[in-house]
Amino acid sequence: MLYLTADHHWFYNHSLFETAEEFYLHGGRNLFIDEVHKYPNWSRELKNMYDGFPDLKIVFSASSALDIQKGEADLSRRVITYKLPGMSFREYLQLKDIVHFEPFRFVAIRDNHRKLAKMVIEEQNLKPIPHFKDYLRFGYLPIITESLPEEIPLRLQAVLSAVLESDLAYIRNYDAGTAHKIKKLPGLIAESVPFKPNIAALARKLEVSRDSVYQWLEDLEKARLLNTIQQTGNGVSTLQKPDKVYLENTNLAYALKNNPDTGSIRESFLMNQLVNAGLQVTLPKKGDFFQKG
Repeated sequence: MLYLTADHHWFYNHSLFETAEEFYLHGGRNLFIDEVHKYPNWSRELKNMYDGFPDLKIVFSASSALDIQKGEADLSRRVITYKLPGMSFREYLQLKDIVHFEPFRFVAIRDNHRKLAKMVIEEQNLKPIPHFKDYLRFGYLPIITESLPEEIPLRLQAVLSAVLESDLAYIRNYDAGTAHKIKKLPGLIAESVPFKPNIAALARKLEVSRDSVYQWLEDLEKARLLNTIQQTGNGVSTLQKPDKVYLENTNLAYALKNNPDTGSIRESFLMNQLVNAGLQVTLPKKGDFFQKG
């Protein structure tokens, strides 16, 4: 087995393909490549590796901002893509070895939430509220196992900077000035209750075009830093104003603001969980969320 990170200085003078070939000729059969989006022509070389070394197993990771299926070479028939969201509250409890129980289907939770909640609390002897407050503040990512709670906001701020200044710089060719302007958007959203974007006002404040603001919101959503929602019945396109914008998870809100609004935290949590479950969510005329099914 061999682990590589595609932004290593080794690749200043060596190609990914020739490295994989040398590994393969010496008996290697399992290749792990991290940060693949930071390597030029990554999809073409992965395709050549796949076709040239049929019994070489390749696992690669990339920023969530990258659309794997739109690589310059055709990887759609060669790649199985997994999107890895943050943890649910249930997974957080399990990781912390507090309680262990199997997940429930969305329909079961929707129709029998009181019964299921009572069953879990009584069977597991669980007092959920203190744990849930901790989860909302710092329990979304597994970094909780290697960090103190008070360190999580700083690490999340570093993740935010890395996505905006590094990942999107590679993927969207954003320069330092653009990245600096985009970094203001999550902070503005964290201050809102919740955020209903005024695209014209944002464009004036950031001194950019309206089209740039639309594109940045889409990029931040692809990078899993935001969730957006449209009214029921509206189509979705890049140059269309979302009706509401949420931070992707509640931990980001606490990293960007000391005391975020409670109502906004509740909505951000629910939106996050529904999206991570693969459900289609829209904004109804009455209420906060509508999920058809």
